Amino acid sequence: IVFWLFFISVSEADLGASCNVNDTSNCTEPIESCIGDSCECSSGHFNVSNVCKSSSITVTLTPQSGSVVYGSTVTLTATITSEVPLNPIKWLKGSTELDISSLKYTQSGDGPGTVTLTVNNVDFTDSGNYKVEVSNLAETTSTSNQVSLNVTGDKPIVTVPGTITEKDTTVTINCTASGSPALTAIHWLLNDTNLSSTDNNKYSGGNLNTPSLTINNIASTDIGEYRCVATNLVGSTTSSQSVTLVAPSGVTISQQPTGSVNHGSNITFTGSYAPNLLNIIIKWQKKNGSSFMDIDITGNDKYSGSSVTGSSPKLVINPVQFIDETSYRLMVINGVGFSKSIPDAVLDVTGGTCIYVILI
Repeated sequence: IVFWLFFISVSEADLGASCNVNDTSNCTEPIESCIGDSCECSSGHFNVSNVCKSSSITVTLTPQSGSVVYGSTVTLTATITSEVPLNPIKWLKGSTELDISSLKYTQSGDGPGTVTLTVNNVDFTDSGNYKVEVSNLAETTSTSNQVSLNVTGDKPIVTVPGTITEKDTTVTINCTASGSPALTAIHWLLNDTNLSSTDNNKYSGGNLNTPSLTINNIASTDIGEYRCVATNLVGSTTSSQSVTLVAPSGVTISQQPTGSVNHGSNITFTGSYAPNLLNIIIKWQKKNGSSFMDIDITGNDKYSGSSVTGSSPKLVINPVQFIDETSYRLMVINGVGFSKSIPDAVLDVTGGTCIYVILI
């Protein structure tokens, strides 16, 4: 007995096969229907390479709504399903289509599947509601869920607390700065002009790594008002507070007792001043002829008082003699300059022994 095996291939009928209302056997239902006298794709399906495919589309957009920092990058991800080839994808912000050909945006993929849109260097104008609109050749259109982006950020906060640190001839002016987005630069202003801190011998710090500014070998050329400036992607902020390096000010002298002083008694001159820097030198001076000379109060029985420290330096003259009758002043010196007392104190000596000479 001989058995013959026959393998019969059964395939889907080609679209366009003949049919009629009484005989639809040539149509693959339900995706095909007999339309007129031939098999065509049923409603909800579309001819793709002579095969009927579902014309439906689904699209979802992630991430969920949230905040992003100014200057950062955010990526929107669309997940698209469609058996029918897609038309170009439309990305919308509000009701406005985005121009994804600009450098602001980068699209990866065309779909179906995963398609991403990267928004580069976001700024405040990028805040808003985003969605993606997808259509296919079957003229089916689907719009994704909405994703809201809120761009956050502000200019830096800069503080110059007004405190300085002095060591010998070096002065450090303190500055603190912070911000979101992160700081990108810090520099200083001297009298509202950008200070060039590239001279490493003169300056150190005053930059992103070390905001505080150190000035070496301070001199009269360093006089002025200093402010700290911090920058991020949003903009720059100049400290409202400042530190001013200036010579001592408000130097005055008072005397006790006031008025004329009796010969042989004593007098005390007391000075006051605003140092403006911590390290100062104090000098008492006496007018000799047309110029003033420093008074050496160390190792001198006639003069005593404070010459280097103290906010109220004193000069004591004991005993007062007629040769002391002249003008006196106080000189206060700091790292950037000096000031003298105004007006000078004038010592008037009275009394003592009178010698009468009779001329014949």
